[in-house]
Amino acid sequence: MKDQKCILLFDFDGTVIDTMSLYADLAAEIVSKYTDISYDIVRKKYLESAGRPFIDQLGLIGVEDDKREFLYSLFVREKEKILYKASLDNEALKLLRHLRERGYFIALTTNNECELVRKVRGIKEFHLILCFDGKKHRKGKEHLESLRKILGDNLKHKVFFIGDSPYDMKIYGELGIKTIYTKGIFEEAERLRIMKQINEYCEKT
Repeated sequence: MKDQKCILLFDFDGTVIDTMSLYADLAAEIVSKYTDISYDIVRKKYLESAGRPFIDQLGLIGVEDDKREFLYSLFVREKEKILYKASLDNEALKLLRHLRERGYFIALTTNNECELVRKVRGIKEFHLILCFDGKKHRKGKEHLESLRKILGDNLKHKVFFIGDSPYDMKIYGELGIKTIYTKGIFEEAERLRIMKQINEYCEKT
C-alpha cells in the first residue's frame, strides 16, 4: 500500500450502476402487496431512505416488525434477478479503469448483500468489495474497520468516498472521510467531473 496514491470508496446503486428506480419499483410492489401501505408511499420512502440496508428501510417505511423478515427475503430474492442481468455503467467502468491505471486503490462499499453484488458484470474492476453480510457488516464504521484490517496500514493513505445518497455522505463525513456527491456516473461529463476532483484531491501533498 505504500505506493498507493489514494483509497477510493465508491457507493454502488445510483453511483456506478443505475438500479435505484428498479429497486424502488420492486420494493413498492412487494410492500404494498403484503401491507396496507400504498405503492406510491412505499416508493417515495424507499428513495428517501436510500443508502441503508433494506431491512432497516422497511422500518422507516412503516412496516410492522413481524413482517420485515418475510418482506426482506422476498426483496432479496427478486433483487437477485435484477443484479444477475446487470452491469456497471460504461462511464463508471471507464472511470474505474482510469483510476486503476493511475495507481489508485478502488473499493466498493455497499449495503447490497455480498452474494448478490458479486454477480454483477464489471464488479471485478474494484480491488475490494465491502458489502452487507445480512447482519452487521455495513457501510460506514464497519466497512472502514474491515478496510483497515485488509490493508493493514491503519488507513494512513487518503481515503475518499464517492456516492449519490445524502445518508451515505453524512455517515462517511462524520467518520472524517472526504466525500464527493454524484447523481450517478452515467454520462461522460459526470465521469470527467468526478475524475478531475479525485485527481486534484489525491495529488495534494
